[in-house]
Amino acid sequence: MSKNKIFKFEQKVNKRELASFLRDFADNLEKGNLLLKSEEEEVILELPEMVKLEIEVSQKEKEKGIRKTLELEVKWY
Repeated sequence: MSKNKIFKFEQKVNKRELASFLRDFADNLEKGNLLLKSEEEEVILELPEMVKLEIEVSQKEKEKGIRKTLELEVKWY
C-alpha cells in the first residue's frame, strides 16, 4: 500500500514561536485531538491512548556549516 501525504507545513520561526507551537501541540495531544492548519489545508487527527514515538537527531555537512535535524515522529493505528 502506498503512503499518502495528507498535510505538510514548513516555515522559519524563532525559538519563542517554536516553543509556543510545541506547547500548544502538547496541550492538544493530551486532549487526543490535533488540528493542523496552513493557508492551503487543514486536517484534524484523533489520537488513541497509546502511540509510538520515534526521535532522531542527525547532522550533515553543508557549505554554510553543519546542519542539524531533529525529527519527532508519532505513529498510531
